Amino acid sequence: MEVPNATVVVQKDNNILEVSISDSTGNYTFSNLPDGKYVVTAFYHSVSKYGDSWYIATKNVEIKDGTANNIDINMEKDERGEALNLNSLLGQVTGNIYSNETGNIVPECNVVLIQRLSDEQMMVVEDLNLAIRYAENIRGCIIEIPAMIDALDGKYIPPALGDDPLRSPEVLPTGKNFYAFNPNIVPTKESWNVGTKLVDAFLIEWNQTYGEYPRKVGFVLWSGESFRHKGVMESEILYMMGVKPTWDSMGKVIGVELIPEDELKRPRIDVVVTMTGIYRDNWKWQVQLMDRGARLAAQADNSTYDNYVKENSEAIYIALMKTNNYTEDEARRLSGCRVFGPDEGSWGAGGFREAVSASGTWQEESKLANLYIDSMSYAYGDSIWGNLDGNVFRQVLSDTDAVLFSRSGNDGRGSGSVVFDHVYEFFGGFGMAVREVSGTTPQMYIVNLKDPDNAVVETFAEFLARDLRAKYFNEKWIKGMMLHDYAGASEIDSVLEDFWGLAVTLPDEITDDMWKEFYDVYVTDKYDLGLEDWFDEENPWARQSMNARMLEAVHKGYWTTSDPNVVENLVREYVESVADNGVICCHHTCGNPLLDKYISGMLSVPGLSAEDIEKYRQLMDEATGRQTEQPVTKTINDDSSSSAWRRLHDSGTGNESTDAGAGAGLDTKLIQDSGAGGEGSSNPSDYVEGYEMQDESAQPSDTGPMSFSGADFLGMLIVVLAAGAIYIGFRRRGV
Repeated sequence: MEVPNATVVVQKDNNILEVSISDSTGNYTFSNLPDGKYVVTAFYHSVSKYGDSWYIATKNVEIKDGTANNIDINMEKDERGEALNLNSLLGQVTGNIYSNETGNIVPECNVVLIQRLSDEQMMVVEDLNLAIRYAENIRGCIIEIPAMIDALDGKYIPPALGDDPLRSPEVLPTGKNFYAFNPNIVPTKESWNVGTKLVDAFLIEWNQTYGEYPRKVGFVLWSGESFRHKGVMESEILYMMGVKPTWDSMGKVIGVELIPEDELKRPRIDVVVTMTGIYRDNWKWQVQLMDRGARLAAQADNSTYDNYVKENSEAIYIALMKTNNYTEDEARRLSGCRVFGPDEGSWGAGGFREAVSASGTWQEESKLANLYIDSMSYAYGDSIWGNLDGNVFRQVLSDTDAVLFSRSGNDGRGSGSVVFDHVYEFFGGFGMAVREVSGTTPQMYIVNLKDPDNAVVETFAEFLARDLRAKYFNEKWIKGMMLHDYAGASEIDSVLEDFWGLAVTLPDEITDDMWKEFYDVYVTDKYDLGLEDWFDEENPWARQSMNARMLEAVHKGYWTTSDPNVVENLVREYVESVADNGVICCHHTCGNPLLDKYISGMLSVPGLSAEDIEKYRQLMDEATGRQTEQPVTKTINDDSSSSAWRRLHDSGTGNESTDAGAGAGLDTKLIQDSGAGGEGSSNPSDYVEGYEMQDESAQPSDTGPMSFSGADFLGMLIVVLAAGAIYIGFRRRGV
C-alpha cells in the first residue's frame, strides 16, 4: 500500500485489536500480535477540487511465528459507506478521528489497542451499567423524608409505580406517591401464560405421582400477592377449571369463556378459593370472574374427559336438598359457589390466629378448625356477596386434594416467607379445615413467584425448609436482628410463635428436627453469638416466651424429643428467667394453667436452686391469682394492679372471669372445681384452674345453675324498685 497517512485496522473474530497510521511511504507496522488469522482493513479520505471520496480495502492475513511479510492492500472507492462507519466507530472508542471529511489527516498516532466486546462481554457491561443505575436510584431514596414533609404540607408528590423493589427495580427511588396499577387488566396476558404453564407442570407431576388427576384443588388469595404477580394465581384458578379470560383491544379483562375440551385435553379440575378480607375489597371484579368461571365450567358438557366441577356441584346440590332447608333454586345457586372469605367488614379468620396462640384454651384442634370454618363460610360471587352458609362451605371443602398459596415478595416475612402469622391463619387454617371435614390433610404447595422469570410450584415442605435455613437458622440473619436490640429480640420471638402456628395447623409438615434446630440455634446458641446475654440485656421476656413455647410444643405433642436434657434445660432457663425478670404473662404462659402444671411437675431438674423455685412460684401466684401446689396457705391480694391475671375469690360457686384477649367469637372461662373456691382451701392433686375455649352461644342455657350470686340479685332488685318509684313520681306530676 503506497498511500501515506491511511488508517489501518487489525481485526480478529470481529474484534478490533490494533489501529495504526501508515507512514509517508505507505508502510504500516504492527507488533506483538499472537499467531493466528486476522483481518486487516485500511481506509482513507481523499479531497480534491472534484470532490471528496472514501477509499477502503480489506484483506485476510495469517501470522505465523510472529511475522507476516509482504501484506499489500489495494484500496478501492468505498461505495457502501463502510469506511465512514468504521472511522466514526474508532472515534467513539478511542477519542481520535483518524480521517475526516475535510481532508484533515492525523499526522501521527501511536498504535492503539481496541477490543470490540463479544456478546458475553457486552452482557457484563450491561449488568454493570444496570448496577450503577440501581446504586444511583438507591442513593436517591433519601428523598423519602422530604417527600413525607411535603405531603404533610399539602404539596405535590410525584406519582410512581409501587412494588417490591427486587421484583420491579424501576420503582426506585422511593419517596413518590405510589400507585399499584389498573386492576381491570388482571390477569394480564403475561400472567395468564405463566399461570397456565405452572398448572400444566403441576398436573403432569401429580399424574406421574398418583396415577390420576386431582379432583379438587384449593387456592388462597392475598391482595398484596395479586398486586405483585398481576394475576398468576387467578389464571391458575381459571385454567384449572378449563376456563380462560377474554381481553379487549386495550388489555382489559371483559369476561371468561370455556376452553374447548379438545384444546384442554384433560379433565376440568374443581377449585376452592379462599381469600382475605382485603382481597375481597380490592379485587371484586376478579372474584366475579372466578365465580363466573366456576359456574360456566359446571355447565360444560364433556364427552372425552371428566368434569369434576360439574360432578361436585351436582353432589353439593343433592346434599343441600337432603337437608330440606333449601329450595331447588337456592340449592342450585349455592352449589356453584367456589369463592369464600370473611364477612364484610372483617379481614381475618375470626380470631383464629389469637386462638391458635392461646394454646391453654383448647385441647383438641377441632375447636380451632370449626372456628376457621365458621369465620370463612361467607360465599362471594357475581350474584352472591357475603352469603353465610357453613353447610355449603363444608361441602365445598370436603375431599380437597391440594392447596396452593403464592409467595412473590422479597422484602420481608409478610411477602416472601411462610413463617408468618397470616400464613398459618389462611393457608394453615385451610389445611386444618379440610382435615376436620374429610379426615386427611390435603397436599400443601407454594407457588414460588419471587423470581418472575423462574416461577415454580414447590411443596410446602421444600419451601419451608429453605425458608428456615436461609433466614431463621442463618447466622447472618440472627446477627442482623441483634442490631435491632429490643425489636430484634421481639421479631425472633414472633418467628417462633408463627412457626408454632404452622405446627398446630399443619403438623405433618413440621418435623422434630426443625424444633430441635430452633432449640440449638436460639437456646444453646450453636453459633456462639452470645444470645443469652443479648436477650437478657435487650429483651429477656422474648427468650422467656420462646422457652415457654418450646415447652408447650413438647407438652402438647407437637415436638417429640428423645433427649431429656432438652426439656430439663428449657424448664431450668424458663424458671430462672421468671425468677430474675418476672413473668411475661402472655397467652401461653400466665394464661396457660396446664403448661404451668406441666412445668411445676419438673421443678426438680438439676441446676435449679430452691431460691429460684420459690421465687418462680411466688411470681406465678401473683401474676395468675392461682395457688401453686405448696404446703402453705397464701392470701391473695385483691389489688388488681399487682397482677396481670386475677381470679375472683367468692365463697359461692359458679363464678366466671372472661378473657377478652383469647380470641374473637370465643368465651374463655375460668373453670373452677365446685369445692375449690374458698380462700385457704386445699386442692386435690389433679385439680387445675384455667381458661378453656368454649363455643360462644347467643342463646341462654336452658339448664344449669344461675350465673349470678345473691348479691347480684339484690342489686338488681334495688334498681327495679328505684325505677318503679321514679315512674310513679312522674305519673303523679303528669309528665
